[in-house]
Amino acid sequence: MNFQELDKRVLEWNEIANGHRSKEERIITQIAQCQEEMVNEALNTIFTIEKQKTSDYGIDKDILIKLLDDYADSLFVHTEYGKLTGFKWSMYYELLELIEYYCLDFFNELTMIEACQRVIESNFTKFVPVDEMTQDQAIFEAGLISGRYNCNCVPEQVNGYWVFRDENGKIRKPSTFKPVYLEDLV
Repeated sequence: MNFQELDKRVLEWNEIANGHRSKEERIITQIAQCQEEMVNEALNTIFTIEKQKTSDYGIDKDILIKLLDDYADSLFVHTEYGKLTGFKWSMYYELLELIEYYCLDFFNELTMIEACQRVIESNFTKFVPVDEMTQDQAIFEAGLISGRYNCNCVPEQVNGYWVFRDENGKIRKPSTFKPVYLEDLV
């Protein structure tokens, strides 16, 4: 897989996750997501790396795993935001470039692609193919999710997948969700 193929898969995921929103809402959602999650997490990871560079113990493996995850997350946002805005400059491009700069200190491009591919596939497990779950099972799963997250979650079919959203439109993870595994790449 290469970066162009990753971009296609990211756009497919974002269409399933965010296709119910208008272009403007999608842009606002990406900006809010970046500001709340990605920027703070990525900068914290970079600051931790800089701090650990000067320590006697070196860079912690968990921080390098987090760096790969941050890179993949920022690629997700960058790709969707770019598609929606025509790739106008934003601080998110700068952030992606900064994270990429740090990644290239520790990883080669193939490792970075593999990490992104794994994050994408993990994110796709937030959706359940409709041929793997009946409507009754999806309603039951939504009840379990509602209890787990203390929210009102409902299932909906989008592009051949069951998607579980809470009352704010946030996608909630079903019991079939598989977290990303990146440890072997570090």
